[in-house]
Amino acid sequence: MYIADPAWCEILYSYSIINVEGDAVLTFDAVGRTFSFNYTVDLDLCGLSSTDYQIAVTGTSGPIVPQSDTATFTLTLKNPCIDPTFV
Repeated sequence: MYIADPAWCEILYSYSIINVEGDAVLTFDAVGRTFSFNYTVDLDLCGLSSTDYQIAVTGTSGPIVPQSDTATFTLTLKNPCIDPTFV
């Protein structure tokens, strides 16, 4: 978690994803700092068994001298047709 100093500075959040095709499953609420994951069109994004997507979230504050920090995580989309416990 990014903590602004001083604490009253506004923090702006953004994200990036390495494999942009995975962006189709993401909804990012920057105000609530939450991701939602949903994709029901087809199985292309999960591959034959699973596909990993690297996501980076950056918090930036300070209008004069911006300060920022980034955290990363891996989103794994698993093919539910291979194993029903993937769902």
